[in-house]
Amino acid sequence: MADEFEAVLEDDSAASVAKDIVRMWLETREGKDDTVQKFEALADKIKGKKIEVKENVESDDDDGEDEENGEDLIDDDDEEAPQLIEHQIPPSSQKNELVVDEDGFTLVQGKGKGRR
Repeated sequence: MADEFEAVLEDDSAASVAKDIVRMWLETREGKDDTVQKFEALADKIKGKKIEVKENVESDDDDGEDEENGEDLIDDDDEEAPQLIEHQIPPSSQKNELVVDEDGFTLVQGKGKGRR
């Protein structure tokens, strides 16, 4: 589960969820929808309720090694992002120039090299 969806299930519920999904798939192939209706009713019942989540905060400070080595963490939250500059096309390479032949017809220009 962690490899596919980048989710770690600490309650080992991956196996039971997989069994439920396979059971629903097998039953729907046979034309039965009892399990699907059961899960839909459960979802409707739970809808709108807040789910209680236990979150374990793990410390990654490695027993204070950074402080002992004199390394300070840099806080980049106060810095602003660099401002973008406008891209300007040189006048010689503008593609909006119309080419008119001697009969007064506007010639269709190709897209140029490398564009297909």
